[in-house]
Amino acid sequence: MFDTLRRWSMAIVILGVVLLVYGIAAYLPGFDEMLWAAGASGMFISIIGIVLMIVGALNMKLQELLLEEVSLVKYELNKLRQSENG
Repeated sequence: MFDTLRRWSMAIVILGVVLLVYGIAAYLPGFDEMLWAAGASGMFISIIGIVLMIVGALNMKLQELLLEEVSLVKYELNKLRQSENG
């Protein structure tokens, strides 16, 4: 039911980790000469990576809570049907 959402959440978390590592790597010596100047842009990419990791983790937690609620509703519905029939 939520498999696609789970995959997207994992992709968001992985993208966040990659951006965080890339942003931190911008502060390594020689990195700015290869691609771009370190500084605010490296910090900005690191912050975006952290935000993406948080969003992905919250999305996965929300999915777990929704699955738990769906399970409880199904249980209560089955219990109600059994009490109605029996």
